[in-house]
Parts: sequence; structure tokens; C-alpha cells
Amino acid sequence: MNSPQRLLAFLAATLIALTVTLTASAQNVEHRTRNFGTGRGGDMIKQTGKIAFVRSTMDDIGRVASDIYTIDSNGNNETRLTNSGSANNPAWSPDGSKIAFTEKFVTPSRTTDTRVAVMKFDGTNPRVVTIGSSNPAWSPDGTKLVVTKFIEGYGELFVVNLNGRSEINLTNSPRTIELRPAWSPDGRHIVYSSNGFLWTMNTDGTNPSVLTRGGDSADYPAWSPDAARIVYQSGSCFASKSDIYLVNATNGETTQLPTTPPAHPYPYFCSSRPAWSPDSKHIIYTFGEERSAELYIVSADGTGFRRLTTNNVEDSQATWQPLVSTARNRRSRLRISLTTP
Repeated sequence: MNSPQRLLAFLAATLIALTVTLTASAQNVEHRTRNFGTGRGGDMIKQTGKIAFVRSTMDDIGRVASDIYTIDSNGNNETRLTNSGSANNPAWSPDGSKIAFTEKFVTPSRTTDTRVAVMKFDGTNPRVVTIGSSNPAWSPDGTKLVVTKFIEGYGELFVVNLNGRSEINLTNSPRTIELRPAWSPDGRHIVYSSNGFLWTMNTDGTNPSVLTRGGDSADYPAWSPDAARIVYQSGSCFASKSDIYLVNATNGETTQLPTTPPAHPYPYFCSSRPAWSPDSKHIIYTFGEERSAELYIVSADGTGFRRLTTNNVEDSQATWQPLVSTARNRRSRLRISLTTP
């Protein structure tokens, strides 16, 4: 073999070895991201696809404490994020890096109020965004929140920047209650509950229109990730029972989603507070009675029931962390999939 041939053979062997090494390295980093890896400069690579929820407990004299937890979709790695005893309504940011939530607090005048705060996905660095607010929902670009504020006893929907500035009243409808907004993933509309119906409006508050018209009170809407459907709770556990429905976001056609697990001895338990999986294939919800309820997952077609939590307290208000499909490890410049089987 002459010199040019030996050189070509050497370069080919080196390229093959380098490819094998880089592939193995990428696989190792992908495996590490299931348990929070780090990139250059200590940047945290967040674990994706977790479920945030609220656990409520009651002591011997009837005081209720609620805090936010996360859990994997297979029921493993339950982690407590807050310890205030007054945190609820968790909402993941679109990139899965933060959680907005509501908490009660005592004002300097010794009265009780609510505020919306934002913390990192692991519960660290909480900071208050706006006072007198609740039920936060993120804009698709992650720069704003839409919240409920009560003015003279009536709910109004406001948009606020993450720095707490530039609060804008979207509904501005005195003596009407608008609650529990949700921003469409395509950024075009906001759905909310008002007077027992679901309504949609443009994100600047214009063109409000009723979406649901019949049945029991419609509440707690949640958009599918493709913005085609909205899942919501119909009825109230305080009144009698509640069920889960799906509504077409375009034409308002509704269908009831079966949510009573097969052979369950108590078919009249409440099904409430539904939310979508990131792939639009499953819905997580609360099934049970007040102070004794668990999280269940069901396919969007009403099949494949699975119980997620098992205890003697109330688990509710679940919401699924968005999946981050890829991230760039800045040290190796390899694209690494964070979505693993």
C-alpha cells in the first residue's frame, strides 16, 4: 500500500472511531437528562414530562394545608416543591422551566389575600408577580400571564408581564364573574369560565363569544396542545357530582369523556380539574370526593384508565409539563433528545 492509500485508510479509521465515540457520548448524556444533567457553566437541563399537582391535607381541628408536588407519569419520583401550606393552581411555563401558582398570604393589616408567584421547575427561587390574583395561565411565548383578579367581588381577567408591570384588564365587565383562563397554544385566543359557560375571546379581550351552551356549569377549561379541543369540568362536586367533557374549539360540539374507572364501586364520585398530556393523547384528572381523591389518567378516547396516586388525602389540580424535544449541549455541540421511551 503506497503512502496516499495508507493516509486515506488512516483517516477513514479515525472517522469511524470518532463517530462511535460521539454516538456513545450522546447516548450517555441522553440517559443522564432523565435525572437532571448539567451543561457548561452549570446550566441545569430540566427533566421533562413531569406532572405537577396539589396535595391537600386536613389536621385534627379542620385546618386545610395545600402544597405543590411533582411526580413522573408512571407514579415514581414524587417530590414536594412548596411548604407554605397555601399553594395551589400550578401552571407550567411553555418551555417547562418554571411553574406559576397561586398562594394565600397574610397582609400587613392581618387580612388574607392571594397572589400569583413563579418558581423554577424544581421549586427554587419563588418570586411574586402580582397581588390580589389567582388562576395563572401562561402566554405561549412565556412572557406573560393571564390571571383572575377580583374587583368589588367580581372576577376580571388581566394580562400581566412576568415582572409584574403593565397589568391590562381584558374583560372589564362590571358585575360579571370571569374565572380560570387558559391561553390557546397557537396564541390566538383565551378560554375562560363565566356564568356557568365557557367563553373564548381574542388575546386582547375583543370578540368574546360563548362556546358551551347546555348542561351543567362548565369550568376549569384546558386547551389541547394542538389547540383543536378543550377539555373541561361540567358540574360541581359541592352540588352533586361533576363529569369531564371535550368541546371542539371551532364549532362548540361537545362529547362526554368516560372517567369512572371500570368496576369502580362508587360511580358517582366527582371527576374534576382535567388537563392534557403534551402529546394530546391522554388526560389527567381528579377522581373522588373532597379530601379523598386521587389522580387518574385516561386516553383522550376514554379508554385505558390508570390510577396515578394512592393515599388517603386529596390530590388534584394536576398539570403536565411540556416536553422539550431537543436541547444543545454547548460543550460537545451535539443535539440531544430529552424525550426518552
